[in-house]
Amino acid sequence: MKLNQKGLTLVELLAVIVIMGIIGMIAVLAIGQIIEKSKHQAFVANAHTLKDAATLYAKESLLHDNELTEISYKTLYENNMIEKIRDPFTNKTLDPGTNKSFVMVTKETIESICFIGETKKLCGIDGEDYTPVLMKDINEDLISSN
Repeated sequence: MKLNQKGLTLVELLAVIVIMGIIGMIAVLAIGQIIEKSKHQAFVANAHTLKDAATLYAKESLLHDNELTEISYKTLYENNMIEKIRDPFTNKTLDPGTNKSFVMVTKETIESICFIGETKKLCGIDGEDYTPVLMKDINEDLISSN
């Protein structure tokens, strides 16, 4: 008498479930890292947006002297050079009235920038003052916690 054996054993089913779980965990971890990296990239892109707005403002305002001038996020917003910036880490818009972000400009050249989000910043600290980062040095590695 021959039995018809067309099913899977319990051990085979458990092995498949364990393998699927491992693959799922790897996928979740990879997606989490991709999301975090994209937040860092968006933060740097926001700093570049602030820089571009400051460049336009400097050209319009005829800041042609050789002195280093600070242009704040608030000034750019009030002069309709930039819209409110959304912080990618908290998904909140940064209030131009209270945010301390600024750009340093000589003539029409942006020298350095200090971009401050809700929880992260792209600038250094010297005592209680923020020190801007040179534009040529800006990258994701310079982002630090507030």
